[in-house]
Amino acid sequence: MDYRVKIIIRNNRLLKAIEEKGYSSVKQFCLETGMTYQNVSEIISGKRKPLNEKGFLKSIVIEMLDKLDLTQEEAFTERQLKGFKKRSFQIEMTEAEALQIANPVKTTEAIAIESDVIKKLKEILIKKCSPRQQMVIQYYFFENLTLEQIAKKMDFTKERARQIINKGLAQISKAKKELQDSGMYEAFPGLGSEFILEKNPKCVSSYRKKELN
Repeated sequence: MDYRVKIIIRNNRLLKAIEEKGYSSVKQFCLETGMTYQNVSEIISGKRKPLNEKGFLKSIVIEMLDKLDLTQEEAFTERQLKGFKKRSFQIEMTEAEALQIANPVKTTEAIAIESDVIKKLKEILIKKCSPRQQMVIQYYFFENLTLEQIAKKMDFTKERARQIINKGLAQISKAKKELQDSGMYEAFPGLGSEFILEKNPKCVSSYRKKELN
């Protein structure tokens, strides 16, 4: 076998709810809500059972679900309610198997949804952004040009390119309902206001995200 892969169990229902509330991480969620990070992490990992000995939700779980606007059924499967004694395990696999996990083949339906979402993104781009913002965002996110390359191409400074992109993203973020109706969140689960940076299938690599800060 070529690789040894470690798989860590976490409750994706809770993680997605945290992301959809706009938190970038479990830690940020805890900091802003006043919850204890260790306790919340143990619930998400299954180390801490959500139910007490009488079969009712523990107070910390009730508080967490209240902050996330989730019901017990939305937050946990029957198996997750029992917790997990073993929360990670390792498997061995060939390189071909590892590549399949890293780059899973998308279904025809998923490809079609992503295509529709990208089309909607471009429609919103035209509707919400000025012609200059459209062009610069197109260059940066869809043609993968750097800020320096855009600045040279458009005959202005790198800082001006950054400002135009950030202003354009702020305009696009106002169309959240349109994106939701287009199937954006089904195609790219857990999206926040930085969906183009993080989730668009044609997006730039994560190191370029820092250029805009």
